[in-house]
Amino acid sequence: MDAISEDNVQVKLPQFPLPLKYEVKRILGFSITCLVMLIFGIQLQTHNNAVIVQTIPYEASCSIPEGDFEKACEFEATIAEDMVGPVYMYYRITNFYQNHRSFVMYISPPQLDGDDISETKNCMDKMTTGEDNKILVPCGHQGWSYFNDEINVTVSRGAASVCEDISLNSMSVCTNQTNIALDVDKNLHFAASEDFDPEIHTRSKAQYNFEGSLYRGPIEIPELNDESLMVWMRYAATSKFHKLHSIIHHDLQKGDEITISVNNKFDVKHFDGQKEIILSTMGSFGGQHVRLATIFIATASSGLAAIAFLLLTHIFLTFKYQE
Repeated sequence: MDAISEDNVQVKLPQFPLPLKYEVKRILGFSITCLVMLIFGIQLQTHNNAVIVQTIPYEASCSIPEGDFEKACEFEATIAEDMVGPVYMYYRITNFYQNHRSFVMYISPPQLDGDDISETKNCMDKMTTGEDNKILVPCGHQGWSYFNDEINVTVSRGAASVCEDISLNSMSVCTNQTNIALDVDKNLHFAASEDFDPEIHTRSKAQYNFEGSLYRGPIEIPELNDESLMVWMRYAATSKFHKLHSIIHHDLQKGDEITISVNNKFDVKHFDGQKEIILSTMGSFGGQHVRLATIFIATASSGLAAIAFLLLTHIFLTFKYQE
């Protein structure tokens, strides 16, 4: 065997047991992404802390008696923190599935946009006729299940009245239902039709009985350009949701007494649901986004922790093998 040439010199190369040396760009990009998410999550959480939210549950005295379809009631609450107007008032419903197939599928777009209010084919015979067997506008379960509680608000500060919905002075009215719907719904998806004929069409539906018991009382669906109907028909993704009812254009101070008078028509006991009134201020990101902030912070923190763990492991093993 020939002797090894003197030109052949054994070279000891540096050892990198983990290939992180060649992943600098990916690690840097992932780290920057996590940092951006963490910063945004912290900003969102700071925003959440600045938004004031107060929940006022419906009292048990508002429950609709068996066999009836409405109940007038009144309940009060004390404002817990100062709320600078406008204050947004929501209604929250639990255990109600607006994302059910019968809600999502059985609607008539030609009816909603005012092109052909007699078109009910898409509703597949689901709530297509109303009073006196006339064409129901809009057809389907979504319009028929419209949240029809009548809510009036009075706010008092000591002996003085801040606002009340029964006031004849428009400046003293508490709640306003103007501009509560999305612009895309107002401009594109909903329109009142001039072809509405009371002899053929109706927005009224008689009481509905299910398995021998009264499930829903008579319902008068608002016109298609009514913003409260637009808000309701933008169906929710989960069974617990809240929707904008109205806006209070007054400042509320800590200690103010708010009285909510309700003609309760939307019965929730048949599906074991609950109803609440929510008062909320707004910030630069809208209302509170607690879950979104948690997701951003948790995801970013987990990513940065994983990067730190890999880098420390890489450094430890590199020095170990080099030694």
